[in-house]
Amino acid sequence: METQLGIVILCLLFLFTRLGDCSENSGEVADIKQRAGQFKVAITDTGNICNLTYIGPLQKGAVPLLPSPPCRFVLDWQGQVKTYRYEDLGPGIVAVVIGTPIQDKEGAYKALAQRNDCGAQIQGVVFRSDGVYPLPEVYDAVRCADNGVDEKEFWSLTH
Repeated sequence: METQLGIVILCLLFLFTRLGDCSENSGEVADIKQRAGQFKVAITDTGNICNLTYIGPLQKGAVPLLPSPPCRFVLDWQGQVKTYRYEDLGPGIVAVVIGTPIQDKEGAYKALAQRNDCGAQIQGVVFRSDGVYPLPEVYDAVRCADNGVDEKEFWSLTH
């Protein structure tokens, strides 16, 4: 009897510790403040790679992005992650990430090169209930997070 009770207690302790690992307050995902649809999202720069960390309705994880740091989401007029939905892509939304430093520091992009929210490349990211999928292509385009990507560019990244 004591052995069975001990096994039950151990199983309950194991379950509670595993549930704690899945909570939004564990590890590095605790600092996520932005949202893209139903996902909590954050972009972190680790060396020469940008990583998109997310907590979704069914899972959490991190995926590498192709532009080099610093990387930022394109934002809407309220400062939120800007997203679009396209029926032909099925359920889900698309966001755009800007990254890779602007190299033209003296020419036409001098002012933009000094801003940390501007970059020389953009990449689309699809958020669906079954996961987060960075699109395989990166476009060379100087853009800024607060005002630089039109809906046509969201569409062309995804089609």
